[in-house]
Amino acid sequence: MSQLKQAGKIVFILGGAKSGKTSFALKRASLLSGKKAYIATAQPLDKEMMSGSKGTGQSAGLCGTHMRNRLKISGVMQEIDGRYSAVVIDCLTLWISNLLHSGAEIPSESKALVSALKGIERPVRDIYYFE
Repeated sequence: MSQLKQAGKIVFILGGAKSGKTSFALKRASLLSGKKAYIATAQPLDKEMMSGSKGTGQSAGLCGTHMRNRLKISGVMQEIDGRYSAVVIDCLTLWISNLLHSGAEIPSESKALVSALKGIERPVRDIYYFE
């Protein structure tokens, strides 16, 4: 719990498919006071995606504000800068897949996200993102 009180931490969560990464991140975020944001990169294109929590909005109740952006996560981070105590980005694997399918420049989009994360102002304390 003492680690959660540190400011400005970025937590990268790894695990296999359906291993509980989203639940883990949401539980960690819920331990912090203040508003939380959930950014979904998934596009619910099939029945499994539509019925699961990834990108459908079911995680919004657990985390607060729910946003969907499949390509420009850096832009979302800049827009919400300073308004949330924790941000959960779900998930980077799908984000990279979206970038590949759109023909976007993956290196430049990745650099833009890293730059946006480095520039985050307080009161954001934790950012959780995972593959």
